[in-house]
Amino acid sequence: MNKKTSNTADTKTKKPWSKLLVISLVITVALLGSFIFYKMNFYSEMLSIDGKKKQENFYEYGEITKTIIWYSNNKKESEMLIKNNKLNGLSKWFYKNGNKKSEINFKNDKKNGLLTFYYKDGTKKEEGNYILGKPEGKHEFWYENGKKKSEVNFEDGKKDGKSTFWNEDGSEKGYNNYIDGGLIR
Repeated sequence: MNKKTSNTADTKTKKPWSKLLVISLVITVALLGSFIFYKMNFYSEMLSIDGKKKQENFYEYGEITKTIIWYSNNKKESEMLIKNNKLNGLSKWFYKNGNKKSEINFKNDKKNGLLTFYYKDGTKKEEGNYILGKPEGKHEFWYENGKKKSEVNFEDGKKDGKSTFWNEDGSEKGYNNYIDGGLIR
């Protein structure tokens, strides 16, 4: 009987140790899993009450990199590229009919690069460049009929040089000259 008692005692002393080992393994796997999840690329989707897609988010290394928002008619409303929780790269907005509304390049939430706006029918409305949030160079504007409406020049965010304006029939309406944002008379 002494042997049985000593065996039972050995088993009882081993059980707490083995439970501790199992708990440690579970914690290690959970932590490792969290680390792997953080390093993974993944995707999330939000649905409306009626089950239609409302928003998609794409993640890399735990950070959001792209968001797509959808209209209730299942057409894209916007597509934005994100880095460090700021708009970075080409972002696009759309009309409910699916046509492009605008394309804007961003750098750290500021317009940077080409910006283009469109009318609902897809005709170009406005186009120009930005440097870190400030308009730069020639910016062009059009009427819905496709005829040029105006051409405005910018330097360091201010109107500079000749700005020309046209009537809807294409005939020249007039022009203004600017220096450093101020109108020259």
